Amino acid sequence: MKSNNAGFGIRLFSTLIDSLIEITLFVLGLYSFVLMLSIDNFVTSTLNFVLYIILFIFSFGILRLVYSIYFISIFGGTLGKLIFNLKIVDQQTEQLISKKRAFYRLLIGYAFSVQFIGLGFFRIIKNSNKLGWHDELFNTKVIVKGSPYSGVVMFVSLLLLVMFLMSRIVTSLENSKYLDYVTGIIQSTKTIKETTQEIEGDINSKNDTIRNVKD
Repeated sequence: MKSNNAGFGIRLFSTLIDSLIEITLFVLGLYSFVLMLSIDNFVTSTLNFVLYIILFIFSFGILRLVYSIYFISIFGGTLGKLIFNLKIVDQQTEQLISKKRAFYRLLIGYAFSVQFIGLGFFRIIKNSNKLGWHDELFNTKVIVKGSPYSGVVMFVSLLLLVMFLMSRIVTSLENSKYLDYVTGIIQSTKTIKETTQEIEGDINSKNDTIRNVKD
């Protein structure tokens, strides 16, 4: 094995970059839908907002799997790994792996490594060749092809972008009439429910009184 195998830290941050990219895309879409929320088209805008969240959550896993398989087999890694100048390759030949192998490494290999609170991933720290269980299972390794500086810059940039977008979402909701409108509906619903419960209580009380008089 060569000494250019990537360690646990850099591999972790490359994975975090992937997550931040996905979160950024989600938050960008969320921000767009928040800006479109309106009390004039309350039902439509609310439905679109909810549908966006549901569709993103349900399609997220499939899209990530397909994208990861394609990028690993064609370019050697997901965007996070490429930004950190890492590549997933065969242990012996250091050639890129096939789509089929990438699929099994992601689906079965990661499922295997995540067992026992991610023990298979933490094995990278102690393993002399910096291999996780998923690497050993499918005869792969992750190698460093350049400086990780670009990855660090991208990580910080994406983190700041996500924080900025989240603050804009919160500000937009606080300044919009939509949130007040929703709050009003919830309070009205509670009032109606409480009134209904009071009426039911009065009716039950009167019924009990009538029964007692008859008895």
